[in-house]
Amino acid sequence: FPYTTLFRSGTMESLIDFMQLFIKDCESGVRLSPKRQLIKPKSLSTYYTTKSYINKFEKQLQRKLILSDFNQKDIDQMSDFLIIDSELAMNTHAKIMMDLLQVIKYAVYLKKIPPSRLIELKFDTRREETDSIYLTENEILELMAISDFQNPVEEHVRDVFVVGCFTAMRFSDYSTLDGSAIRNNRYEFVQKKTGEKVTVPIHPFVKQILEKYNYSLPQVPPNNEFNRVIKIIGSKLKSLQIPFIKQITYKRERVQINMMKHEFLQTHTARRSFCSNEYLRGTDPMVIMAISGHKSHKSFMRYIKITNDQYADQLEQIWAKRT
Repeated sequence: FPYTTLFRSGTMESLIDFMQLFIKDCESGVRLSPKRQLIKPKSLSTYYTTKSYINKFEKQLQRKLILSDFNQKDIDQMSDFLIIDSELAMNTHAKIMMDLLQVIKYAVYLKKIPPSRLIELKFDTRREETDSIYLTENEILELMAISDFQNPVEEHVRDVFVVGCFTAMRFSDYSTLDGSAIRNNRYEFVQKKTGEKVTVPIHPFVKQILEKYNYSLPQVPPNNEFNRVIKIIGSKLKSLQIPFIKQITYKRERVQINMMKHEFLQTHTARRSFCSNEYLRGTDPMVIMAISGHKSHKSFMRYIKITNDQYADQLEQIWAKRT
């Protein structure tokens, strides 16, 4: 370590050293999930990210954080470092704080710090609802009608994205859909993120795309590159060449991001589009949740991005049916 550290009374184990033990125990299966299952690779990845931010925070402090001395002031200062200095989104900050809380809980479990520490320490794990976009059914049809691609990759990205729009899958699942596993127009698979098994009916448009590729979807770029390409494709739609205002918390202030709607397209827009469109169609939320794999109504409703005008339209339709 490039600078001098003054150790106080108690154990001199650093927070970073214990974090490494925490990750090692997660990888080896010594520490399991609340369901007594192995920790998923995606969670392990976020633990490494959290560790890297702790390292950066220590360099700014110019001292090591000691596990037994870790206190509320350290947490609050780290929170400022993440939000103000690192300019992280509120939801990313919340994830790091949740990871840090798990680390402290594990330290208590191993009797490295007293249980009272969990009562004393407060971790800000608040999340915020974001103004994320979704594509209407008409916009998806417009997307499907595009034929002027610059290269085959653009067409592959468009087709695979549309599969996501009609299956409610996450990118990690719809980009690797195994067409040969479809039976009786049903696709049963285990979600990579949650480990839960779901069964998705094959929509006619999905079947059309699968037949185009002989039931073997083309390989597409990883998430970040996919996002870049789908934005380019989206820019071809007149319906997406309109301003869109997204409100987020930036450096503890509510700010507005003004861009064209197609610039907000990303892999997750597909899953959000399925949930929102089916909800607008009047599909029972429990049916949608069974397909999307949502376990709670609260988490499901985060995906419903419907405008006030659309809600008003729905109510007017209900009134019309009563007359």
